[in-house]
Amino acid sequence: MQVRSWPLPADLSAARAARDHVNEYATDAAIAEDLADSLTLVASELAVNAVRHGEGDATLTLQRAESGIRVSVQGSSPTGDPTIGDADELATSGRGLAIVASLAQDWGWTRDGDLVTVWAIL
Repeated sequence: MQVRSWPLPADLSAARAARDHVNEYATDAAIAEDLADSLTLVASELAVNAVRHGEGDATLTLQRAESGIRVSVQGSSPTGDPTIGDADELATSGRGLAIVASLAQDWGWTRDGDLVTVWAIL
């Protein structure tokens, strides 16, 4: 399957949109259910982070890579770089990238001016 990209809204509905797009992609590509579930969670976390820490719309991209499936979200974030938070056990947020890191075989981010792309390979 080739690269697929979708725009995401600039509000918390981006998480739902990301899950819907991943489910569509996984069905079309006949991806195993356990991998699809992990991709869905990772895409949702990346989408929420793009909305909470960025400005404006974001874009979700899925593509096959040699070692798995690459999921990425790109959005505008003029300040601050993605980091794994150190949320305490009672915190209601701050675990998104830790979840991504625990599910992905590799992950990272790039910055090009104000555009930040956070990616993971599962």
